[in-house]
Amino acid sequence: MVKLEFVYKARDNTIDLILKANGAAVDLSGVTKMDLIFPTAVIGSDQNPAVFDWSVGGGKLILALGGSLKDSNGTPVEFVGVYSPNLIVYDDANGAGIVWGFIKLKFC
Repeated sequence: MVKLEFVYKARDNTIDLILKANGAAVDLSGVTKMDLIFPTAVIGSDQNPAVFDWSVGGGKLILALGGSLKDSNGTPVEFVGVYSPNLIVYDDANGAGIVWGFIKLKFC
């Protein structure tokens, strides 16, 4: 069962995840960007650098989705309700990205 993560708009709460492969945390030091693919928008680290933090090590990804978000065109977007966006992780060896899986989010 996938855990529902809550996103509190206009708050500083974060969602802290550990990305794993075969049960072990993955080294994210080679990651060049990440995207969350929603039905109506792509929220990417290029347009939203403060939203994605994978620099802490140990496979940890910190998502700060409570602030203002921009889609891939730089247009502000707002979400209401429950979504399950796919997380796409890019590095130099995987320029088209790897679908890591989905995160179930409730925007409050």
